[in-house]
Amino acid sequence: MPFNFLELSETYYHKTNPDLRRRRTIVAEGASDEFFLYQRLGSIHARLMQEGVENTNNNSLKLDGAILRAAYEFLHANNEQKEQARDTATTQKHQCDSGIRCLLQDGIETWEHILELKRKHDEDTAPPKDEEDPIPNTTESEELPDINKLFGQTTDNMVANLGTLLLLMEQVNNDREGHMRRTKVLAREIKTLKAQLTQSADALAQSQEEVTFLRRQQRALEEQLATVEKRKLSKLLQNTASQGTEGRKLFELAQRLEATNVKTQKRENMLAQLPSAMQDGRHIEYEDRFLDDLVGLQDREHQDVVDALKRFANHGEQYSSLKTKRWEGRSISGAPEGSFESRSNDKFRFFWKQDDNSVIHFYRTGPHTEFSSSEW
Repeated sequence: MPFNFLELSETYYHKTNPDLRRRRTIVAEGASDEFFLYQRLGSIHARLMQEGVENTNNNSLKLDGAILRAAYEFLHANNEQKEQARDTATTQKHQCDSGIRCLLQDGIETWEHILELKRKHDEDTAPPKDEEDPIPNTTESEELPDINKLFGQTTDNMVANLGTLLLLMEQVNNDREGHMRRTKVLAREIKTLKAQLTQSADALAQSQEEVTFLRRQQRALEEQLATVEKRKLSKLLQNTASQGTEGRKLFELAQRLEATNVKTQKRENMLAQLPSAMQDGRHIEYEDRFLDDLVGLQDREHQDVVDALKRFANHGEQYSSLKTKRWEGRSISGAPEGSFESRSNDKFRFFWKQDDNSVIHFYRTGPHTEFSSSEW
């Protein structure tokens, strides 16, 4: 198998770059016996890449092969050829003859010299032979132990261990019985607690039913009391009305107060149905005039406005069905300049405006014919 014989030259070894020597060694091992590359460049390239060697273009590899081949031919040449090669290598300084110059400087001129150097190198680098383990001397007889004595010691140990084991088993058994007794006690306590818990749950359910019943009775009594008091007050006011002009005025005042209370209660109930804030957090306020307008609507129109206000709050003022735009008609009583109009249905509108604090105020609502003579 070919090898990089130039490595045996001390001059070559010390003057040549280690990476170049490594590359040239791979080229030598991949070449033919006479260091021709022929069609071996592919396999040489593959090994160089595997070894991580750089600068592996074809020209470099061919030059490596030429240097090895020239030195190999010099070592195998006759005296006349060697003399001619020596003159060429020392005078013309061709790069292909660099290997020959290293060999000449070290006095290596024959292949036999190379083989001798390789043999010495292999001997110097060969790993040392393993020393044979000495064979133990088995000729001396060993003294055998006393069987009876050994048996007696073993028996004593077994008896002692058996006694200890019996004590441990007895202790474990006692512990197990104690655990079983405690487990039974805990089971009885758990059963008792479950029964008490069931009784408490039943008592709580019964108490809740009684509370509900009592609340119903309380509401019924309050309604009856309010009816009785209302009747008494009405009868008293009627009696007062029959007692001259002042009594009549007092009766009329009481009727107006009652109507106001009814209206106030109706307004409070209505406000509970209306949204109080927009989806984005802006606050909503309803002006008195708006609430008066809303109270005065028929049930269907009233519900249409409430539904539109909910869409307004949930989806924003630009929701498509609201058709919101700035009011450009005549001034509307109760609505400031720059107000916006939105629709609840084809015939009804409501007017609103947002103040500097991002609070939306609703001012008026009603049929659009009340606010404009033209269709919206």
